[in-house]
Amino acid sequence: MTPVLMRGNPSGRPASQMRTRTPQGMEGTGHCTMEDRCRFLHPPQFPLVDDLLVSGNLTRPAQRMPPVPRPSIPQEIQLCDLTEDVAEQLRETEIKQLKKRFPKDQLIVQERSDGKVTYYRVTVEATDPDWPFDLKEVDIMVSFPDSYPLEIFTLNIPLDQDLPPVMSRCVQEASLEWLQAKHATNQLRGKVELLFRPFLRWLDRSLERLFTEGARQLKKDIDLEKAGLQFIPYQELRATVCEQSEHDPSSDPASDGTAATGADDGKLEKTGGERTVDGGKRLHSGCEEEPPQQPQEEASHLVENIKISDPRRGTEVKVLGLRLGENTATVVAEKITVCLQCNRCKVTADLFLTGRTACTAQCEKCSASINAAFRPCMLHHYSDVLGYLDLRNVAPADLVLQDCELMVGCLSCSQECPVQNVSYGQTKEFNCEHCHTKLSILAESIRFQYIQPRVDKSGSSAVNSKMIRDPAVQKGKPLPEKGTCKHYKQSHRWLRFPCCGRAYPCDGCHDEDQDHPMELATRMICGYCAKEQPYGNGKPCISCGSMMTRGTRTSHWEGGLGCRSKQEQQRSSHYSEMLNISELPLQLLPSGASDRLLQPFWDYLLFHHLPLISSPFFPVLLAFSSFFFSVPFAVVDLLGEKMPVMHQYKIQPDKQPTLTMMATSLLIALYNHIFFVLPAVMISMFILPAPTLPHEAPTLYEVFVSGLALLLLFDTQYYIWHFIHHKHAQLYRSIHAIHHEYMAPFSWSTEQLSVPELMTVGLWSNQNPIFLKCHPLTTWCVTVFSIWMSVEDHIGYDLPWTLNRLVPFGLLGGAPAHDMHHQKPSSNYAPFFSHWDIIFGTSVPLKKKKKTPKKMVTTKSNSL
Repeated sequence: MTPVLMRGNPSGRPASQMRTRTPQGMEGTGHCTMEDRCRFLHPPQFPLVDDLLVSGNLTRPAQRMPPVPRPSIPQEIQLCDLTEDVAEQLRETEIKQLKKRFPKDQLIVQERSDGKVTYYRVTVEATDPDWPFDLKEVDIMVSFPDSYPLEIFTLNIPLDQDLPPVMSRCVQEASLEWLQAKHATNQLRGKVELLFRPFLRWLDRSLERLFTEGARQLKKDIDLEKAGLQFIPYQELRATVCEQSEHDPSSDPASDGTAATGADDGKLEKTGGERTVDGGKRLHSGCEEEPPQQPQEEASHLVENIKISDPRRGTEVKVLGLRLGENTATVVAEKITVCLQCNRCKVTADLFLTGRTACTAQCEKCSASINAAFRPCMLHHYSDVLGYLDLRNVAPADLVLQDCELMVGCLSCSQECPVQNVSYGQTKEFNCEHCHTKLSILAESIRFQYIQPRVDKSGSSAVNSKMIRDPAVQKGKPLPEKGTCKHYKQSHRWLRFPCCGRAYPCDGCHDEDQDHPMELATRMICGYCAKEQPYGNGKPCISCGSMMTRGTRTSHWEGGLGCRSKQEQQRSSHYSEMLNISELPLQLLPSGASDRLLQPFWDYLLFHHLPLISSPFFPVLLAFSSFFFSVPFAVVDLLGEKMPVMHQYKIQPDKQPTLTMMATSLLIALYNHIFFVLPAVMISMFILPAPTLPHEAPTLYEVFVSGLALLLLFDTQYYIWHFIHHKHAQLYRSIHAIHHEYMAPFSWSTEQLSVPELMTVGLWSNQNPIFLKCHPLTTWCVTVFSIWMSVEDHIGYDLPWTLNRLVPFGLLGGAPAHDMHHQKPSSNYAPFFSHWDIIFGTSVPLKKKKKTPKKMVTTKSNSL
């Protein structure tokens, strides 16, 4: 093979033995100045220099051809500009884009037999790299009507693919919902848009969510199938009954007098006006007399009257707020304990009923005959009816769920296990006895509803209305006597006691009816609307908003802890046993006397502002906002001598703060709180447990004693800290010196602190109440009061109405002592009180400076 010689290769070596050279030395011109002496490779396709020389300009680039514009394809157009030709063009554009987007192996075009509709079946594949499912694609079939895009295109998910039908139905319903919403939005905006490409983008983003929802529904259907249950939609059931009513030969009126014989399952038996199919479902045949021109009404009537073996009659017992666990299939009540009220004398009594066994008894007071029977039903995820009561001469008042015996079906093993001691409002968790799967039941309350009996054509009813009354407790209607009792006439509620699971108006009624020790109530029933809810002291009903008690203003009702206040009950005993006050020794104010003063305010905070006061940021917000007590004193400082009424009390009248000094102190405080205090609070949220707010407010006595203890403890801690930092030069310069920047303090300098000092003070403010077990309301009051005292210490005025003037014996140092500390830093270390400075000899009284008059400066010209 003859070696090929390249240009710029004087050695004559073959090109295969030469090192690959990069074109160099041709910057801007494309010509190498070394010519044949260059040792680099120059491709021959470069043009010569002579061709590029243009009248002394060697660097002018070649002219570029302008880009060819792409044909614009309209994706949306205003509705007012839409014509038939434009609509047809948009439709054809959408179809062309569909065919270009999908290759031939992912696109199938089908036409209907009449050739009017064309279907496009495409395969959409998920583009998510972290796709969690094995099935990654779904086939969709679309067709564009002639009026597209004035109306949306049709969309179907074919069933002949690997996607389960449940998931296909979920994808199709969600897609149609999105298309309709998008089309409605475009109509409101007055435009028409091609929807297929936006739909593909939405489907790609939402496919994982739709697959997940469909998989959950598929798992639920599989579990129901394992448990032997089948959920039939109403539309399917209605169509089936309609078809049976049309093709059933027994619907002929000539066969009304005949009846099919035999008791085997699956045979049809007809008696009178109703028929029984498969031995379990009853169909009333009254619909057969309807005119044939109303098939829809006839089918609807048939569906609504499909019954189980027991018709829907009597008093329905419905479980409100029923929540069954994921593996809990069914719940059936084997035995129940129901509280019944006599229709004649209104006496209530408990009756123990079993399924399908009637019970006959007599009222203890009026000897009226009482009949009761219970027909249980099956509770599951789609039904909350516990059963039906057939009552005579009594009305139901309550269901003692704690004494009921339930049979719970497990989805995992399809076995049943007994359960007892189920309480209202509390989740009952237990394990299956066979497969040990975790099961759970939750019931909020029970509702009784009397079902009016059906009336035949003659207008008579088989049930005597005098024997039947509405339930004594109905949701939305008041309780008997609005929940009051002979003990408490102002308490409109019933309390449900967890010791027995029964509801009584008060603890006295409980003790009269029961012989076991009472436990504090955890739930209550509103006397105005019969809504059962968690216990709340002094709070209105969560349903009707009515106040169930007179609040904490009264002394005869404790507010609903499940018992009466023995202290208040003894205090309000017979007035005949009066005590002579002169015989009583002098003593401190009892803590119980102040309950009614702070409890309404505390209840108001809990009911209206619970999210705010329970937030960990609330103490920081309260403390920082309290520093704005400095605003009026800042105005006084800025006015200065223009306000002689206040300026006469200035401790250092010759030193006046400026607006720049105040702004600097405020910015330092904002910086410390934003970049250090708030992050510290956020970190503590993940480390410390969430605080719980008590239901009871502190007494005034507790606020005073606990608040004084907090102030004394903080004063001692800060005195030691302050003394050490002033005696240690390095600590003073690095931590505390920023606070002594000004010899004459002013109100805004209160928060001019370094970050270590501010965090130390904040730590004491948070931990001291926990150490002393103070009420949150006490802590907040002390926080505001201590900041007011701190602002007073820094105002620089010895006002006659400040706290150090009002508190006797010089117990508080106030502004004079702290102003002297800024003048002489080795004195007056205590922040509030003065006892530690007196004990350790660091107390120095204030020597108020008088303002020195301005001296007149004379010059030689003036002296002449």
